[in-house]
Amino acid sequence: MKHAYRSWLEAATGAAALFLFLLGLIWRDWAEGVFGWNPDRHGGGLEGCIGGVLLGGACALLGGAWRRRRRGRAESAAAVAVSASTMAASTMAASNG
Repeated sequence: MKHAYRSWLEAATGAAALFLFLLGLIWRDWAEGVFGWNPDRHGGGLEGCIGGVLLGGACALLGGAWRRRRRGRAESAAAVAVSASTMAASTMAASNG
């Protein structure tokens, strides 16, 4: 359960970062509009740097969530296989004994 919560949290945070990156592509001067200060004189350099960090974070978070969900599915499938083989072995032992 802990892995599922963390996976969903990573996916949601990654999706939010990706959304903000895409918003930065559409609205080049969002820092000036949101914060009211002009650090790059409407050049878009600051927003580009922030967008690069957001894109990198989104890739890392979404990749981590994807790996965690695949690992969780593989572990649960292995657990089901082990319990099925244990059940089959106990059934065979009971029928032989």
